[in-house]
Amino acid sequence: MKHCWLMLFAFFWCGCSFALPPETFRVDILKFEHQLVGAPDWETGPPRSVGHFQLRIEVEVNGKPVAYKPYGLLISMLASSEAYWDGNSLGANGSVGQSADTEIPGQLDYVYYLPDSLLAPGKHLLNLEVSNFHADGKVRFYGILVAGYLDPIVKPIITAAYLHIYAGCFLIIGLYFGFRFVTNRKDFSLLVFAATCLSFFALLIMEYIRSYYFYPYPWHFPRLWTILILSYLISACLPIFFSIRFRFRWLYLVVIAQLGLFVLLLTFNTYGLDPTTNFGMILGFVLASGICLWAVLTRQKGARLAFFGVLPVTIALIVGYKNYDMVLYAGFSYLVLTSMGSLAIKERNDRQEREEALLLSSRLRLELLQKSIQPHFLMNSIASAIDWIEEHPPKGVELLLSLSEEFDLLLEVSERQLIPMEQELALCRAHLKVMGFRKLQQYELITENCDPADHIPPAIILTLIENGISHHSGVVLEGSNVIFRLRQESTDFGKLFRFLAVDEQGVPTAENIVKGTGLRYVEARLKESYGNNWSLNSRPVLEGWETTIRIT
Repeated sequence: MKHCWLMLFAFFWCGCSFALPPETFRVDILKFEHQLVGAPDWETGPPRSVGHFQLRIEVEVNGKPVAYKPYGLLISMLASSEAYWDGNSLGANGSVGQSADTEIPGQLDYVYYLPDSLLAPGKHLLNLEVSNFHADGKVRFYGILVAGYLDPIVKPIITAAYLHIYAGCFLIIGLYFGFRFVTNRKDFSLLVFAATCLSFFALLIMEYIRSYYFYPYPWHFPRLWTILILSYLISACLPIFFSIRFRFRWLYLVVIAQLGLFVLLLTFNTYGLDPTTNFGMILGFVLASGICLWAVLTRQKGARLAFFGVLPVTIALIVGYKNYDMVLYAGFSYLVLTSMGSLAIKERNDRQEREEALLLSSRLRLELLQKSIQPHFLMNSIASAIDWIEEHPPKGVELLLSLSEEFDLLLEVSERQLIPMEQELALCRAHLKVMGFRKLQQYELITENCDPADHIPPAIILTLIENGISHHSGVVLEGSNVIFRLRQESTDFGKLFRFLAVDEQGVPTAENIVKGTGLRYVEARLKESYGNNWSLNSRPVLEGWETTIRIT
C-alpha cells in the first residue's frame, strides 16, 4: 500500500512537472477610440452614452498562432455589434440600428470566429459598429479577448457545471428542511433555514447562468437586480433564523434596522450593483454574529456551535473582500453545516422534552383527578349536602347538582391538553358554587375580555381559584363577597392573563402564599402545552394577590 501511494504521488508530480508550456501567442490593445456616428471627432476609450457608435481599436499580435487551432474574438458589452478585422467582416451580433426601433439586441457575450490567416504577427485594426439603445441608459463595456474559439465557451461551462453540482446540495437541503417544516409548522426556524438554502441555490444559478445561456444584453441588469434581491433575502434570513432559533426578543428592531440599511445602500449606490450587493450580504452576517454572541452570553444550548459557524465567515468576508465570491461560496457551506449541527442539537433537546412532557402529561392527568376527587373534599361536600337537605332541601339538591357538574367537566377535560376558555370558566363557576355552599360564603368570578373560543391548559384558572380559597384570610364580614377577577390582554409578545383574588371589603388574600402544589401544577401544564414560551408571576398587590400568566 505504501508503494502504491508513492507511485501515485510520483505520477502526479511528473504530470505537474512535464505539463505543456503556456502559449506565447498574445494580442495586445494599443489604442482604443470611439466616435458617435455623424460626429466629427474621435474620443479615447469605449462609449459612455447611449447611441450609434463606431469603435476603432488598434491591436498588436505577438507570436505565432497555433496551427489548426480555431481562434475567436470575444466581445462583452451592452450593445449590438458588427465586427471588421483589417476590413474583413467577422459577422454581426444582433442588428445594429440608428434607434431602438431599428436595433435588434445582440448577446451580452459574443464570440466572433477569427481565422488564423488574419492573425499574422504585427499591428491590426479592429473596427466595430455598435448601438446600445436597449441598455436603459446603462452603458457597460466589459472587455475584448482574442483566444481559442472554444475557450470562452467551454471553460466557463465546466466551472458552471461544478458550481451547479454544489448548488444542488443546497437545493436538497432546502427542500428537506422545507418538508420538515410542513410536518412541524410550529418551528419557523426550519422554514427560514429552508428559505435561506433555496435562495442560495437560486443565487448560484443566477450567478453562473451567464456561462451557458448567452442572453440578450437588455437582460443583463435584470439579472444583476435578481442577484441583489436574492443576496438581500439571504442577508435578511440569517438574523431572522438565529433570532427564532435562540428566541432573540428584539427581532423586530433588527429587521427594521436591516431594512433601513438596505435602503441606504440602494440610495447611495454610486459604484454599481456589485458593491451594493456585497455590502448587503456582509450586513446580514454581521447581524447574525451579534445575535449568536448574545445567545452565547445567555448560555443557550447550541449557541457556541452557531457562533463559531457564522463569525469566521463574517471575518473572512470582510478581510477577504477582494475574493468575495470564493469566500462566500466556501463560507456559506461551512455556515450551513454548523447550522445543521445546531438544529440537530435543538431537535435532540426538543425530542427529550417531548418524551418528558408525555410522561408529565400522564402524571398531570392523574394529579388533576386525584387533587379534585379527594376523600376529604368528597366527604365535606357530602356532609354539607346532608346538612342542606335537612335544613333546606332545594339548596341541598342544588349543591349535589353543582358537584355532579364539576366532576363531569373534570372527567371530560382531564384527558385533553388544551380546552376552550368557555369550558374552563364553566368548571370554575361550578366549583365556586360548591364551595359557596360548603363555606357559607359568596364567591364570584368576574371576567373581562376573555375570549370563549381561546384555548388554555385545563384547570389552571381553577387551580388559582382553589389557591385563593384555601389561602383566604378566613375573615368573613357580613354582606361581603370574595371576588376573583380574570382579565385577558393581547400584547405584542402574545397573550396575558391577569388573575386577582380580592375581598370586596379590602381584606387581602394569600399574603403569604409560597409556591406550593397548585402553582407547580400550573407551571407543569404551561410547560406541557407551550414549552418555554410562557412566564408565571405571582405577587401581592394593594387589592389582594395577583397572578399573571404570559404566553408568547
